[in-house]
Amino acid sequence: MGTGTIPFWRVSQPPAAQYLGGVTFLGRQGGASTGEFASLNLSHAVGDSVSAVDRNWSKVKSSFPAVRYWARMRQVHGSTVFVVDECSLEQVKECDALVTAVPGVALCVLTADCVPVLMAALGGRVVAAVHAGWRGTAGRLVGEVVQVLVREFSVEPNALWVALGPSIGPCCYEVGADVVAAFRSAGLGSAVRDLGGSPSYRVDLRYANRLALSDAGVPLSQVVDVGGCTACLAAEFFSHRRQQGLAGRQLSFVSCGQTPLQLGSGQG
Repeated sequence: MGTGTIPFWRVSQPPAAQYLGGVTFLGRQGGASTGEFASLNLSHAVGDSVSAVDRNWSKVKSSFPAVRYWARMRQVHGSTVFVVDECSLEQVKECDALVTAVPGVALCVLTADCVPVLMAALGGRVVAAVHAGWRGTAGRLVGEVVQVLVREFSVEPNALWVALGPSIGPCCYEVGADVVAAFRSAGLGSAVRDLGGSPSYRVDLRYANRLALSDAGVPLSQVVDVGGCTACLAAEFFSHRRQQGLAGRQLSFVSCGQTPLQLGSGQG
């Protein structure tokens, strides 16, 4: 965990740290928001003061000056993957995954229990950011992103490194029969824990995304967890479940490397 005016988490364990140097996860501390949104809420869509959110974004941008542009998305718990290029930097697309090879761009994910999934390949010259709630996880959105990276940037799945950020853990994520059915139908039933009693089911979202990544060809040795359970760690993270829907959103981002990718170079 990094210290300073804005606490942050990065990948520290070798060898993953070498490949995921552009990955950063922020928490809820270090901002200007108050009340349930205290203090580094970065979403304008949760009822927080617009001026407070704007101040929070200004502070984030000044804290990470190497980022040239912050690419954001309007997250909708869907399956759309958008490729960010030089012509679309100003667009905020309705999607749940972003991919880019534009140097100096940070791909952003806002969460408050869902899994922020950040990917990098080719020395950080191709990166992806995924918002994986239960619908996106059961829909194997991370696998769709891997296919986009293969198709658009010739990235082999075994060249990908992935960080799964702070999110609600199986200790706290109680779900109903509809969610269980979706995971089992998707072949991710091993991520469901049947506890008996009532409520009887809990889901391990990060484990389910690991399974989907492995099925897409990403070696599990190249997938790492960063940070703990958002519902348990109230002082560090926002949690939609713990705060009963009235919660801010913390930012996770992956920055694309400064060296442009040469497409068609035959690199995998």
